Amino acid sequence: MKAKKTKAAPAPEQLYYHKTDGGAEYLFDTFIECENGHKEGVINDRTKYAIRLDGSAALLHAAPELLSRLEKGEAIISGLEAAADNAGLDLDEVRAWWADTIPVILKAGGKLR
Repeated sequence: MKAKKTKAAPAPEQLYYHKTDGGAEYLFDTFIECENGHKEGVINDRTKYAIRLDGSAALLHAAPELLSRLEKGEAIISGLEAAADNAGLDLDEVRAWWADTIPVILKAGGKLR
């Protein structure tokens, strides 16, 4: 059975900054709204983009190319999900595990590759 093609989700229009207590800096496509109205980046089960800033300006200058690469990755993942769905495989357990695991990795100071 041939997998049906799916379109990639659109790139986020805005990324939201977050700095951890340990000093690591991130940009996320999801946020929480603080009491003062500031939107702070947060990772949760809706997060599709998490970018760790390493303090290098090169990463910021590469942002358009980086988002383009992330969009391509999202398209690949969407295609794999469609193939799994067509094959009757349930990915909910994998998605739930990954959503629970990402914060643990980040809290431990790990990097997502």
